[in-house]
Amino acid sequence: MIRELQISTFMKEKVSFLTALARDIASRLHLIDTEIQADDGDVLLDERDVAELLASLETMNNDPSLWEPTSDRWLPRSAYAGLLQASVEEYYRANQAVEDAPDAFGERLIPNRDLLVSASLRQSTTPDKRTGRFTLSKLDPRWVVVLFAKHIKRRHGSANFPDNRKSVAALSESARILVVGDWGSGIPGAIQVAQTMRRQYILPEIRSREIHVVHLGDVYYAGLAREYRKNFLRHWPVDVGEESDVRSWCLPGNHDMYTGGHTFFAMLQDVRFTRQNKSSYFLLENGYCQLFAVDSAYEPIDFT
Repeated sequence: MIRELQISTFMKEKVSFLTALARDIASRLHLIDTEIQADDGDVLLDERDVAELLASLETMNNDPSLWEPTSDRWLPRSAYAGLLQASVEEYYRANQAVEDAPDAFGERLIPNRDLLVSASLRQSTTPDKRTGRFTLSKLDPRWVVVLFAKHIKRRHGSANFPDNRKSVAALSESARILVVGDWGSGIPGAIQVAQTMRRQYILPEIRSREIHVVHLGDVYYAGLAREYRKNFLRHWPVDVGEESDVRSWCLPGNHDMYTGGHTFFAMLQDVRFTRQNKSSYFLLENGYCQLFAVDSAYEPIDFT
């Protein structure tokens, strides 16, 4: 995580800047393409998408509860805020403006390389004669506005809710169950937790005792495909190839559903999570107990 994106005063400044920018280009926003398309394919914007984009930015900009008191751990329970943080982070990474940092977040903006400012605005090119659409350089701050709008659109039409009611996974009476939540951030502390779980509780008993590792949800900021790769799967304490010896399970949190849950369900196709049957809930049981893992995030309430 980039340190500055956790500072509320920094993000308030960016929201104000992007709100003004979105107002300025709203009439042609649906005709602008970003240079880099998202992992799950590009989407075309329409007037409804532009209206929701402007409304969400205006709401964030004018909502004092998002900004007061100030914080250096800014993770509000707001889907729009999460999607915006993901878009801003993607902009800085695409422009190679991030470096490692020896702190709790592990990353920061390179000094004097905050590109999300008016000085980075580029004149729009003339529209393509064949498509009638504009293309933005990834350096242009308007790239963030369009990317944010496209992330918002992806939440419409949530992934189908799977029927996994008849699936029950056996649980050994001597099984070890490791549970971790709010873990998918990729920050140094989260990585250390995974390393400790693996070193102290998995490797000493792998293949001699049944082991289950359960994630209770939330891959930050918005459960995007690149966030699952970078912040979750890369650091999961069970390696590929160990799935027959250590069972992995994952529930969705509210952040996982901010783009409709499509990437969450796609992530479950990873070989380590195939026991879950591509479902967002599951049941482990033996003759003495049952462990119900319930999906309470499928319909997020954070879009306000």
